[in-house]
Formats: sequence, C-alpha cells, structure tokens
Amino acid sequence: MKLSTSPTVLNTLRTPGWHRTLLLRRAAAVVLVLLAVWSMLHNARDSGPRALVVARDIAPGSAVSASDFEMAAVPPHLLPEDALQDPEVMAGKVAATTLKVGQVPSEASFIGSALLAELIPESQGEAVNLVPLRLAEPEVITLLQHGDTVTVLSQPTDAEAPEVVASGARVVLAESGEGNDPATVLVALPETEAQQVAVTALYSPLAVVLTGDRANKFP
Repeated sequence: MKLSTSPTVLNTLRTPGWHRTLLLRRAAAVVLVLLAVWSMLHNARDSGPRALVVARDIAPGSAVSASDFEMAAVPPHLLPEDALQDPEVMAGKVAATTLKVGQVPSEASFIGSALLAELIPESQGEAVNLVPLRLAEPEVITLLQHGDTVTVLSQPTDAEAPEVVASGARVVLAESGEGNDPATVLVALPETEAQQVAVTALYSPLAVVLTGDRANKFP
C-alpha cells in the first residue's frame, strides 16, 4: 500500500488550493505579529522624555561643545531632575568627571555652582571657592578621584609637626599633568578656608591626606 506524504512548502506554494491559501495566511499572520512587536519596542524606546545625552566620551577637565551632545529619548527613571535640554548652552562648560557615550549629564556634571553646592552642601551660608594646588609630592595626585574628601596640610619651616590648613576639602579635578604642565589638584572649600589655603601655598609646600569614606577602602 502506498503511503501518502505531506506536500512540501515549495510544492504547496506552486499548487493552487486551500493548502497554499492556508500557508500564505499563516505567513502573513507571523509577519504582522513581528511588525507589531517591532513597532511596540520602537515606540517604547522613543516615547520617553527627551534630554541631552553624551555623544562621545569626554575626559575630566575637558571643555565641551554643543557637538559633544545629542537629543534622545530617556526612560523617566534615568532622567535627573536637572537634566539639560539645550545643546547650545553647553559650549565652554568643563566636565568635572568622565562622561560616557549615552550618559545623561546634569548641571552637577560640570564645574559650576550646582557642582559646588553638591560637594559642599554645608558651607554655613558662605560662598564656595575653587583652589588649585600644586602638591609637594605630585605623585599623590594620581590616587585622587573626583569627589574625594581631603585634609590640606602645610609644613612651616619653623615647625616640627605639619599644620592643618583646611579639612573637608572636596576634590573637583585631579590632573597629573602632561609635558610641561604641572600636576595640580583643584579642590572646593568654603571661601574663608579657600583663601587660607591659597595664602599658605605662597610660602609653604602643601600636602593632602585622603579622608572621608574612600580613605577606608584601601587595603
């Protein structure tokens, strides 16, 4: 007895009849489902609020321009309250920390009043200033990171022990220096302490001691 076999897909497509109609309907249904899924994912990606995102990696201390950013839809839970909207206002801002492609920057991502208020929230109503320091041992700068808390010390020539010039200074930028550029660390301090540090640097070498949370993370 000869057993009947199911027609192949190719034969079905070539042969008119209900088999071909059914196959074409099923194929069309699959295509429609795939298009619906793609449309849903595409709309979900583009339906969020729009904000500036970083278009290229930006190193700390770099001055940025409008071309370094682009507008994109951002999921609401990833959108900071002070998300930026206008790429034109970015020109000339200086990045305080590394900014990665796709990151949503805020005002506190750049050196300015928002960042200083975040680093020194309790300044007793006093203005917060930035002070660049050239340390007696510049090799230490490579160990410092944005946001670190440090104590600034001096070593007067007529004193046996170092003196604390300022405590609670926050590191804004730590640049190891390239070529003839000296290694410097930029710290934020309340105005009175910032002035004291700047004056002390004129006649005494300075050093910093890492304090705060990260000081306890070194082995």
